[in-house]
Amino acid sequence: MEIANFIDTLSLYGADIALLSAATCIALAVLKRTLLKKCPKKLMTFMPFVLGIAIYALYAAVSNVGLDYVAHEIYYICERGFTVGSLSTAIYVWYEQLAGKGGGLTARESVVYALIAAYVPTEEAENAAKLIAEAFESDEQPEARTVEILCGYKDSGLSQSGAQAVAALIAGALERIEGGEG
Repeated sequence: MEIANFIDTLSLYGADIALLSAATCIALAVLKRTLLKKCPKKLMTFMPFVLGIAIYALYAAVSNVGLDYVAHEIYYICERGFTVGSLSTAIYVWYEQLAGKGGGLTARESVVYALIAAYVPTEEAENAAKLIAEAFESDEQPEARTVEILCGYKDSGLSQSGAQAVAALIAGALERIEGGEG
């Protein structure tokens, strides 16, 4: 992804979300090397989003001086926290591309790859990411196509509902990253 696209995406979110996303990336990197060292890879897929919600809830409590705001605005907090997790994933992907680790994947494909890598055999992950990214560009029902692709791998360990959850995660992340929602 070009640096202009990176800056444009960050400007859509605002400084608070961008800084919280960077904090989420740093916190996740530290946690991966310490407390979450033995955490299953499949669970790590969801960690940027869980951590993003937790960090945004903390930010909201501090900036609004109390947990009362967080309790009354829980839907908003979760939505903004999911946005933090999505942008955190995008920042990770951009970092990988700048470091030359992105391979031959586009930004969209790299985001998908980051979210499915735990569920698809390593040698198939790049191809699966390309297929899923293509589905989100052209299919009328990209989530259904994503479920079909993910369930096609015998070693994925995903049930139908698990694949639907990952498909929804991909859809939400791509929508927030590319649409600038949040």
